[in-house]
Amino acid sequence: MALGLVFLLFLPIGIPISLIIIPFLAGRAGGKELTHDWHSTFIITVGGICSLGFVFIFYLLLSVSLGPSLKIGIAEPTIFGIIVSLIWGSFLIGVKNSEGKKTDIQMNTEEWNKIEQDEVEYQEKGFAVTKEEMNNKKPVKTRSVKSSPKRDIKDRLADMKKDYKYNKRKTARIRAENKKRQ
Repeated sequence: MALGLVFLLFLPIGIPISLIIIPFLAGRAGGKELTHDWHSTFIITVGGICSLGFVFIFYLLLSVSLGPSLKIGIAEPTIFGIIVSLIWGSFLIGVKNSEGKKTDIQMNTEEWNKIEQDEVEYQEKGFAVTKEEMNNKKPVKTRSVKSSPKRDIKDRLADMKKDYKYNKRKTARIRAENKKRQ
C-alpha cells in the first residue's frame, strides 16, 4: 500500500510529462533539424504516428492486463482522443516554436546583406568618396566624341563581365566562410 501511495505522488507529474512536455521537446528538437517547408509534413507524419502509436500501445497494455473485462464504451474512445490530441497538439506547438534550419539561399542572402551593410558603413565613415565631394570637384573638360552603337554594346558587355567577376568573387568568399563555419 505504501508503494501505491508513492505511485499516486508521481502520477500527477508523470501524466503531463509524458503527454505534453516530452512531445513538445521532441517536436522542437526535430523542427530545428528541418527547413520550414518540411514542418507541416513532419507534424502530420511523425507527430501523428507517435500519438496514435502511444494510444495503440496503451490500449494493448490494457487489453493484456485486463483481458476480457476490458470493454470499450463511450468514455474510453473519448479519453483516447484526448490523449491523441494532447500529444499531437504539444508536438505541433513544439515544431512551430522551433526556428528551423536555414537553407543555403537564406544563409547566402544574410551574408550578402551583411557585406552590403559593411560597405555602407565603410562609406558612411568617410573612407570612400561621397557624392558631394564628387560634385564639388572642378569639372574636367572632355572632348565630345560620337560613339557608335558597337561601342555601346561593348561597354555593356564589359560592364556585365565586370559584374560577373565581382559576384563570382563574393560568392567564392561566402562559400569559403561557410566551409569554415562547418
